[in-house]
Amino acid sequence: MIFPTGASRGVNFFLYSVSLAIYGIFAVISYPQALPLRWFVAIGFVLRVVALVQNPYTTDLYRFLSDGLHLLAGHNPYLSPPAVAQTDFYEIRSMYGMALWPYFVLGALLSKWFSQQPLLAFKLLAGILELALLLYYTKRGSRLWLVAMLWTSPLLIFENWHEGHLEMVALIPLLLSFEIFKRRGASTGALWLATLSAAVKLQGLLLLLWYRFFPRRNGEFPIQKLLRFDAVWLAFFVALNLALTPTLFFHATLPGSSSGLTMYWVSWQHSQPWLVLGDMVGLSQGITIRLLQLLLLGGCTALVFARLYRQIDAPALLAGWLGCFVFFFPVQHPWYYQLLLLYVMNFRRYQLLFFLLMTLVGWNYLSYTPALAGSVLPQLMAWGVPLSIVFAAKKIRGNWQPKGIGQ
Repeated sequence: MIFPTGASRGVNFFLYSVSLAIYGIFAVISYPQALPLRWFVAIGFVLRVVALVQNPYTTDLYRFLSDGLHLLAGHNPYLSPPAVAQTDFYEIRSMYGMALWPYFVLGALLSKWFSQQPLLAFKLLAGILELALLLYYTKRGSRLWLVAMLWTSPLLIFENWHEGHLEMVALIPLLLSFEIFKRRGASTGALWLATLSAAVKLQGLLLLLWYRFFPRRNGEFPIQKLLRFDAVWLAFFVALNLALTPTLFFHATLPGSSSGLTMYWVSWQHSQPWLVLGDMVGLSQGITIRLLQLLLLGGCTALVFARLYRQIDAPALLAGWLGCFVFFFPVQHPWYYQLLLLYVMNFRRYQLLFFLLMTLVGWNYLSYTPALAGSVLPQLMAWGVPLSIVFAAKKIRGNWQPKGIGQ
């Protein structure tokens, strides 16, 4: 986590992967005992400060800054080339929804305070959001093992404080929506927080759909709720339009401009082992990506029917959807796995499995080391080790994890 100054990226990612292994071993050994929270909070604060002052590896922050500068200048980021020369894929216009515009503008304004290191503004914003989330769960005073582990989570520290990714902008309203849902059901507050999350990152649509399948006290059969148009479906379609309509409209009206959104869905991939299998059987990358998207959609649809016919309960449906996302999504960026907090913070049935998947996905970065350059072996390890550990623990100890929402 504390990278030595001047070391190569490969060396740093190797050290990071070793820290993940040590952290994962400790998580398994200590689960689910209460841990001395104050020590974990203190260590977590130190690690976050160190991560904040180090240079990020990602170039995404240049695109965030570019969009913010365009908006401050009164330009349309969907119609303008990036305002920052260091932006990767310079020919691609903005691919982010309008719900992120306030975040980009705030980051661009703060960057003027850090003229020597303008990217520090976005790292600080992402870090503050992550810190606010942890303080909320700490103040709540429950799940002491989990909260303690999150304070020292390499994933949360590295992806938010070192890299400055914007996942927390979508994740916080998603988690708050679920907190409201547990108390009041699919109320207006829960729906609109989930809508805001989905407008930022489409994964938030999962929760809006999941609200359709949670049992009600009146025993209404799930298919009746699925077919009934109400506020849940309204929120779903509002979120979908906020997330997609601006980019689709402007890219369609700008001849010669590459659409980042189109590129993302048609050809973008990262460390996905299934692509290697596709290549072995003679399939092109584009066809394999299409097959993965179909598997993702088909798996989620099959789980919906299993829920409609009461073969699985609502928590298992959410776990299954997240599992499809983990194993079939073509882009295996480690920071995407923060979405698993939605399950980890609210259910215990597969809590250890999702926590380990969320943690060890950082091994993905080993593909940037000289020995494993471009290899999908690290991602296979990040999947296989958590599954093996939980399977072995279940065989040895039995299914010790209680079921049910909020347990």
